[in-house]
Amino acid sequence: MTFKPDYSGGNYTPESITLPSEKDELYPILKRVLEGHARLLNRKDTAQYEKVEVQCNGQYFSGNPNTKRFVFRKVVELGTLSTGVNTVAHGITTNPDFVFTHVYGSIYNQATPLWVPIPNDGILVTVDGTNVNITIPAAYNFYSGLIVLEFIKN
Repeated sequence: MTFKPDYSGGNYTPESITLPSEKDELYPILKRVLEGHARLLNRKDTAQYEKVEVQCNGQYFSGNPNTKRFVFRKVVELGTLSTGVNTVAHGITTNPDFVFTHVYGSIYNQATPLWVPIPNDGILVTVDGTNVNITIPAAYNFYSGLIVLEFIKN
């Protein structure tokens, strides 16, 4: 017998259920199935990429095993970039318990067209309490881009 934590199997809903023919046995089974579906759906990632802060249902651990910290996401448009450091305000209010958990994106040149994932090829991205800072080499001058910021607040 092996131990398998309840969170290790992924968020998959059962594709079939067996319902009893007796009406009085039906209610508890339907209640259990519907509550299970609600728990699974609430753990799924909400794939919204907006320029405003959106809760995306990802959950991180906390100091209390019964409490999770929710993940939020925001997309920042970088505008036209120039060689060197480019700074764009992200507009997110941070606090001492705030953590950026995932920073990713791409820059692109519509004229070519060419898209480059970042960070990559001498491109450096950092995020501080107020700005996204992206450093680009001359080869990517006049590119534009998007940065996705994912974070927990407490």
